[in-house]
Amino acid sequence: MPAAMEYETWFETSSLLDDVDLGLSAGGIPERTPLGLTPQSRTAAMAYRLTIQQFGDQIVVEDRETILEAVLREGLDYPFDCRSGVCGECKCALVSGSIEMSPYLDVALEEDERLQGFILGCRSTLRSDCEIALLDRDEDPTPAYRKAAALVLSVDRVTHDIAIVKLETTDGKPFEFAPGQYADVRFAGYPSRSYSFANIPGSSLLEFHVRSTPGGAVSPHIYSTLKPGDQATVSGPRGMAYLRKRHPGPFVFCAGGSGLAPIASMVRSLASSNSTVNGRVFIGVRTEADVYLENEVSSLSEKLGWQAPEIVLSQENAEPVRRRGFLADAVKQEFASAAGMKAYLCGPPIMIETCRAALFSLGLQRQDCHADAFWTPPS
Repeated sequence: MPAAMEYETWFETSSLLDDVDLGLSAGGIPERTPLGLTPQSRTAAMAYRLTIQQFGDQIVVEDRETILEAVLREGLDYPFDCRSGVCGECKCALVSGSIEMSPYLDVALEEDERLQGFILGCRSTLRSDCEIALLDRDEDPTPAYRKAAALVLSVDRVTHDIAIVKLETTDGKPFEFAPGQYADVRFAGYPSRSYSFANIPGSSLLEFHVRSTPGGAVSPHIYSTLKPGDQATVSGPRGMAYLRKRHPGPFVFCAGGSGLAPIASMVRSLASSNSTVNGRVFIGVRTEADVYLENEVSSLSEKLGWQAPEIVLSQENAEPVRRRGFLADAVKQEFASAAGMKAYLCGPPIMIETCRAALFSLGLQRQDCHADAFWTPPS
């Protein structure tokens, strides 16, 4: 726990977040000026020194450079994922000094965490020399980052807006990752986008689930016109919301929309290794037309000895057996306690935020909740 800290949160929205509705609100990002300063009073072109407790050495953080940018420039092993204040993987404790933070999602840094002195490295710039401490993590080693050329094998449009895209690396080498991680995928002629692996690791055959977003720069092309033989480049793996296989369970998996991709990878991997860990899958969609992979997830759950997956419809209840409402409510109604569980949440930020709150209210420890927030960058 940080012994001393002071920091400010100012509205300096980045271009990345500017045109995207991520649910940012004044209530979620309070303005604080404990030193009685205003944004304009900051001395221009200042560089400060940053000490990271786990590393010991000091590094220089340039003016307007974030903590994350500085540590990555120095080649330090610092946890991160989205770089945009969405995932919370770069969260750390401000031990001493003063920083300012640009906007972020509540799901990445909750109000009580902020008041305890926790900050996000990707949103924090220094206003003085600072010391931070990384959070203790129960991480397993993850595969090395690599870049591979690939060809599209198939595009299966499984719902009105989700396509399952299968690729194969042209070098035939397996693309290693931990279940739950994602890759940056670039299709020829289009900007790169991040998609979660849905397949089991250790294969040259890769599977991604892509939701077509109206007005998007890439996803409508993938859904409507991508075809077998098209070229792609896959770079990764990335992401910290991966399966911790050493945890004894039980596991709870919550997927919203195409957030089923990383959940499918984790469940497929557990089934392929004949895992004896207990678990349960919850899938939230709008309507019956949005349901996909139900038969496979049900079969895998049965093989693992789990209860059948719970599918929750938020907008209709066409099937009598379906639960209607929101995923967070279903999770809260299903468990008397979440203490000792390990949770994996993948999908829209609002789904993650509400499911986290539900699980925390049931006793889930913060370090046992791993989330991958799906959002669309501006076109």
